[in-house]
Amino acid sequence: MCFIFVSQLASASFYVRPRAGAAVPIDGGSSSYSVGLTAGYQWLSFFSTELSYTRLFAINNGNDGNTVRAAGVLSTPIGILAPYASLGVGWVNTDLPAPFEDVNNYMTTIGAGISLLKIAFLSANVGAEYAIVSGGGQDFIEPYVSVGLRF
Repeated sequence: MCFIFVSQLASASFYVRPRAGAAVPIDGGSSSYSVGLTAGYQWLSFFSTELSYTRLFAINNGNDGNTVRAAGVLSTPIGILAPYASLGVGWVNTDLPAPFEDVNNYMTTIGAGISLLKIAFLSANVGAEYAIVSGGGQDFIEPYVSVGLRF
């Protein structure tokens, strides 16, 4: 039992990945491009935690914004690939033009995707997150890709 736990800890690593995608509101409102950064720590071969920041750039007369989120990620390594599922919480800020004040809401995120595990010092993933936004904000789906460094 102890040997299994120690071997799982041997896979611990830190990673940083720039990310790009699109935030698409469920109700058909204005979409946004998203660019940002995800930093995470892989505690065990099947569990990691992440912190992400994204900047949202509106398409067509929408409003720009920002998101910050933290998530737990469960994965199943299969060779060099690892399907994953995530659950997290976060904050979304919508920039409104003057004289209006920006709108801030909390969100819960549910995600899934597939990761390409560490090859040399690189890793990549493709996934999507569904964000449930509180306070009357627009729920959205954010498909994204990311490639970065794993230490």
